Amino acid sequence: MARTLHTVLADPEAARQWATGRLGRLPEPVTGFPGLAPGAAERLAAPPAPTGAERPGAPARVTDLARARERRHREDLARAREHRREAERRLRAREKDLERARDEEARARQARTAAGHETARLAAALEEARTREQDADRALHRAQDRLREAEEAHETARRQAEATAEADRAR
Repeated sequence: MARTLHTVLADPEAARQWATGRLGRLPEPVTGFPGLAPGAAERLAAPPAPTGAERPGAPARVTDLARARERRHREDLARAREHRREAERRLRAREKDLERARDEEARARQARTAAGHETARLAAALEEARTREQDADRALHRAQDRLREAEEAHETARRQAEATAEADRAR
């Protein structure tokens, strides 16, 4: 522990890691404090005077670290809450989209059913019209046959009348 504290006090990079609460590996021991004026080591080794917000006897760095962790925790919670609210907003939007899509699908299904009924009705009407057309075609052929027969009979009767009239004149 003493070696770690000595290294943290002497090495700024180790101090930064230790301050974050994440000293990944035991630092290499450092001898001396480079760049310190004579007597500075003794002043640095003396505990800092506690502030009103700190517990008496608690090192300032530990309290600062605890506050930083607490602040980071609150920030993380705030971010998590905001992410949850955003996720809930997106969920509500997707639920509205889903409801609109279901309504659209129901309307399309009803339109398809109505179109199917209309198609069936029109198909029956078309079949009926085809039957009437076939009946009318047969009636037309029969009428044309009778007309031809009547025209032939008329032509025969006209020729006979002419022949008779010719014969009467000749007598």
